[in-house]
Amino acid sequence: MAKEAPQVTDRRDRESAPSATGSTRAVVGRGAATQDMQHSKFVDDCQPASARGRISAFFFVPFSIKFIAYPARAMKNDPLDSFDRKLIELLQADAQRPVSALAESVGLSPPACYRRIRRLRAIGIIEREVAIVRPRNLGWPLSMIVLVSLERESARTMNEMMEIFRNEPEILEAWNVTGDHDFALRIVARDMEGYDNLAQRLFAANDGIRTFKTLVIIREVKPLSPVPVKGPS
Repeated sequence: MAKEAPQVTDRRDRESAPSATGSTRAVVGRGAATQDMQHSKFVDDCQPASARGRISAFFFVPFSIKFIAYPARAMKNDPLDSFDRKLIELLQADAQRPVSALAESVGLSPPACYRRIRRLRAIGIIEREVAIVRPRNLGWPLSMIVLVSLERESARTMNEMMEIFRNEPEILEAWNVTGDHDFALRIVARDMEGYDNLAQRLFAANDGIRTFKTLVIIREVKPLSPVPVKGPS
C-alpha cells in the first residue's frame, strides 16, 4: 500500500517536508542557490574592475560551501595572489594612501580592496601600521650595534636577558643570534657619555654577561626598506 505524504499546514513545513519518494530537493536547492550567490560574490570581488560582473552567469556549484569558506588560493602554501602583493607593496610605501587610490592602482573596486586589506591584517601579513621616526630628529644622534655574549646559555639566563632588553627604551631592536655572540642590539644615545652610562648599567654590572662589543654607526647606508613582495617562482 502506498505511503501518503504528511499533511503540511505551515509554509516552512511545506518547504522542508519530504515528498512521497522521500526527496528533500527543495531544501537543498534553496541552500545551493544561496551558496552559489555567495560563491559568485566571492569570484566577483577577486576579479579586476574591467571583468567584474561577467563571471557569475557561468557558475553553478550546488555544494560549494567548503570552497567559499576556504578559497582555493588560501589553501596553497602561498596565500597571496597578485592583487594582495601589489597592495602590500603600495602600503609599505605609504600606509596612509586612500583606499580609493589603492583600488585604482591594483584594478579592484574600493570595497573589494578594503576587504583584502582587512584580511591581510586579520591573517597577520600586515602586523602594524606605524609612523617611522628618525632618532636624530628626536635628539638621539648616536646609534650603536652592540654584540652581547652571555656567561651561561641556560634557558633562565636567556629569558632574563630578553626581558631586560625588551624593557629598555634605548634598545630599539634586539635579536637572539648564532655564532660567537648571543644577542645583537640596536641602541640609540644622546651622546657617548649617555651610552657609557647605559653600557655600565646594562652590561658591565650584569653578572650574566661575559662580554659585549660596541659598533658605532657612522652613517646610514640603507634605511629601513620594504619587504620584497615577489611571489614564489
